[in-house]
Amino acid sequence: MKKVLFACLCVTCMAGQRLKAQTVNNDSLATKKNIKEIIEEDNEPMMLRFEPDYAAEQLKRRNVILAKRRIIDTMDISEKKKLRLIRDLYKDINSKRLQKAMLVDTKFEDELSDEFEN
Repeated sequence: MKKVLFACLCVTCMAGQRLKAQTVNNDSLATKKNIKEIIEEDNEPMMLRFEPDYAAEQLKRRNVILAKRRIIDTMDISEKKKLRLIRDLYKDINSKRLQKAMLVDTKFEDELSDEFEN
C-alpha cells in the first residue's frame, strides 16, 4: 500500500512539473522576441557593425593599387625591380622605395627654353 501511494505521489509530481514547464508567461515571449532579433542581427557579418564602409575602402585601395601598377609596368626598369616594386605596392601603398621610383623629373617648357638660351 505504501508503495502504491508513493508511486502515485511520484507520478503526480512528474505530471505537475510537465504542466508547469508548458505554461508560457509574457516574460518568456518577450525574451523569445529579443532572441529572434539578436539572431537576425547575428546574420550580418560582425565586421559590418564596426566598419560599415569597409568594402568601399577596399575597393578604393584596389583601384589605387591597379593605377600604380599600370605606372610601374610602363617604367623602363628591369623585371626584377618591377616585381620588387609591385610587392612593395601590395604591402604598403606609400613605401619609400615606391615613392622614390615613381618620382619623375618634370621640366616645363619655360625651364627648357631657359636652359637652351644659356
